[in-house]
Amino acid sequence: MVSDESVSNELDCKIIVDGVDSVTELAVWIAEAIGGQAATDSIEAPGLEIIVDENDDANVRDKSNVEEGFLFFSHIVEIYFAPSWGREHRVHEVSRVLEYLWARDVPAVAACSYEDELPRSGGIGAPFHRTRLRICSSMEGRQAGDMSVSQ
Repeated sequence: MVSDESVSNELDCKIIVDGVDSVTELAVWIAEAIGGQAATDSIEAPGLEIIVDENDDANVRDKSNVEEGFLFFSHIVEIYFAPSWGREHRVHEVSRVLEYLWARDVPAVAACSYEDELPRSGGIGAPFHRTRLRICSSMEGRQAGDMSVSQ
């Protein structure tokens, strides 16, 4: 999977992302955020590799759950770092990706051992995240004929 021997094949961080039209678009945005080189579904930069894929568990109805709905967002981003990269450097790079996406009003939530050190705790409970989920939930209800708005 990882062609650069300096990059570990052990997953370091996963970011679950929603509201992006394609894997390629997301890969390009992440490459811009970190100064990497984008391919169709991956990004490479010195000391790290990022894989972008569609989330097989994506589900509009399930992502309306405010607490765990992010698990059903449309895309998954897997980040692999060189073993020599320390925690501070990893936090910095993941933060750059999150902030870049959030600046575009793209919901994104990180899952990693250091998520509490990331901005907005990696996106869990972020105000825009909750608002976006309520909007998705209310839209889903309207599609099903229920005009109520989730709180």
